[in-house]
Amino acid sequence: MTKIRKPRSFLRVGAAVLLWLSTLSFPAPVEAANALVQSKLAEKTNGAPSASIAATFTTNVAAGNLIAVWIIWGDTGKTVSITDSLGNTYESAHSNAAVRFEGFYAKNITGGANTVTATFSASITAFHTLIVHEISGADTTAPLGQAASQTQINVSGVDSVSSTAVTTTTNGEYIFGATLRSDTLDGSFSAGTGYTGRETSSGGTFLVTRSEDQIQTSAGSIAATFTPSVAMEVATMIMTFKAASAATAARRRVIN
Repeated sequence: MTKIRKPRSFLRVGAAVLLWLSTLSFPAPVEAANALVQSKLAEKTNGAPSASIAATFTTNVAAGNLIAVWIIWGDTGKTVSITDSLGNTYESAHSNAAVRFEGFYAKNITGGANTVTATFSASITAFHTLIVHEISGADTTAPLGQAASQTQINVSGVDSVSSTAVTTTTNGEYIFGATLRSDTLDGSFSAGTGYTGRETSSGGTFLVTRSEDQIQTSAGSIAATFTPSVAMEVATMIMTFKAASAATAARRRVIN
């Protein structure tokens, strides 16, 4: 009876391949790219009492994206909550009761035509302004990285307006910055170095406010900065949002 021999040469080749593979190093998963899709501003001046303010996005928002919100108001003793016409859930990222502003976000949103509404605990008779940003590529489970704010008095000069610095922990985070002039209605802001200016209030009869953003390539210390047109008293906030992993982003593209 003829004995069948094992193909030892193939076994040796296979072992060699496995040994070679064990010496290779593979890069860790990289983050997908965060990006601004669209932004919108709504504002109401002093006048008739109003319990809410709403901003409607120009185009449909996309499922899985993130919405960042900045809301400011003039009356004391009020609180605010955020809802939208698609039923997305908004979480508070940071608030400043003394100056009366708050940052919110909604993660992994439902897509479609969308109006974002800020509702106050009681009617507001002073100014109130709402700014919303739709962001693609953000992490869908725990997107918020850092959030902080500070107030400053009599600041002037390039990039002098600052949120105070935070330290991000992942590459490619979306940096949302917003500021307001809290001492009078005049003046304007230019976006800080490295930032792109987005929404700005009309001024004159509204408290001057502005939003900006950038994608921070490498994790580390960063502040939201602005350049004021004149010396002014300001309050500035920063929120950072982590990008989804490349694998998660690929799955979302297949689903959508």
